[in-house]
Amino acid sequence: MRLNEIIPDYQPNKYWAEDYRKWVSLYVANAKEGKHIRDWDHNVRETLLASDNHVSSLMQGNFSHVQREALRNQWDRLIPLLKQITNTDEYLPDVSREAYDTILDITRPLGKEMRAAALRMVAAFSPDKLSTVVSPAALWERYHALLPFGMKKIPNATPMEMSRALQVYINEEYPHDDIAIRSIYLWEVKDFIGKWKNANGMELIKDAVELLKHKKNLILQGAPGTGKTYTTATVAVKMLLNDSGAPLVNVEHMDRKAIMDTYRNHITSGEIAFCTFHQSMEYEDFVEGLRPVLENGQVVYKLEDGIFSKIVKSAIRQPQKNFILIIDEINRGNVAKIFGELITLLEADKRKGKVNGFPAKLAYSKSDFEVPDNLYIIGTMNTTDRSVGSIDYALRRRFAFLTVPSNEEVVKNQNTTVRDMAFSLYKQAKEHVVQNCSADISMEDLMVGHSYFLADDEETLMRQWTYEVLPLLDEYYKDGLITKPFKE
Repeated sequence: MRLNEIIPDYQPNKYWAEDYRKWVSLYVANAKEGKHIRDWDHNVRETLLASDNHVSSLMQGNFSHVQREALRNQWDRLIPLLKQITNTDEYLPDVSREAYDTILDITRPLGKEMRAAALRMVAAFSPDKLSTVVSPAALWERYHALLPFGMKKIPNATPMEMSRALQVYINEEYPHDDIAIRSIYLWEVKDFIGKWKNANGMELIKDAVELLKHKKNLILQGAPGTGKTYTTATVAVKMLLNDSGAPLVNVEHMDRKAIMDTYRNHITSGEIAFCTFHQSMEYEDFVEGLRPVLENGQVVYKLEDGIFSKIVKSAIRQPQKNFILIIDEINRGNVAKIFGELITLLEADKRKGKVNGFPAKLAYSKSDFEVPDNLYIIGTMNTTDRSVGSIDYALRRRFAFLTVPSNEEVVKNQNTTVRDMAFSLYKQAKEHVVQNCSADISMEDLMVGHSYFLADDEETLMRQWTYEVLPLLDEYYKDGLITKPFKE
């Protein structure tokens, strides 16, 4: 199957394209003339080095103030390279790589190595040659998403090689006349594929289960109301009903009540544990800590296991069974503080019994602690929540991430008398988000979830629209996630 078969009517974000077209043309024009960056227009110079330079948006991953100043001071090292890159329609891999290495050579001694920022700078002078997706994780996500649709396998590619390969693929699959439109396409393609899979029955569940089996740790991310919690229950049930040696069960054929009944039964039996991370969550709540108890009229402190330690011990005692820990709102907690020294033990190859496995010493009991291979962790994450920072990088590389998109097919196919009205409201919300989506967040990370549009009667539907959907869109506007308020 080819990509254009599942995305036949792509509608780009025209505002994003206009910004990209405007600023990249200015970057390229200056580089073609061999100008030193200090001789550029002030706004153009500062925008190139800003967190959002209209090629790609970087928050914590951008160069520091000191690194940016070093780039300005040593720009003469980049002038001949950027001049070569911008004065030809051909992609020059060796020159592009040299420019990338030079940027890192200038900035590395002054702080963290900002590879994504370095790649973004080269991409700013290479429209249609390198992709505007620059984060290594984001590049690999799109690569894996596109493999079933004709993307060539390049398993050992560097980030720059991956960026080039993805842009070549998009140029072939989506030969739009406008370079800016083609550049945006890759940003959104992963979400389109996710939406297409989600509209095809249980594809999302199957993907989640396969990722969980391979990685052991999975985060389901998406906007409010897309069904992340619903999905965690289904994935957990599928994992537990299909334990090694157990008869295969088609979760796809179970209705919602049967899935939730099974889910609750497994919580009762201890095979599923559930918790929610929040800003006051501590290591002592999650792993182990001292708790005050009253004995003979005196307060004494006793060591108690947290939810993580309890399910780990249960999994070790029963290696023939699978165990699932679900962490809701995983990005709202201080992950480093909550997991402490156990963060490394989450990795699949560092689990108990693996070649690279090893125990960690717990902070209070001083006992050895290992995470067994039959424990799986599922987290959920709200992608629109700007009240908390982005997820801890140490945790990010130990988890697989799967987007749960808003699914209009669920709204269209609901078996109620208000289906048409619900779908009309859904389309209004979607149109507003698509037309006014901020440049630094994808539409699928923002689109109001389909669950807000599921109702048995008109009164319920309108109550959800008035008191849930409209306030959410208003909050998006106040947070800068969309550029205009919604007006009915």
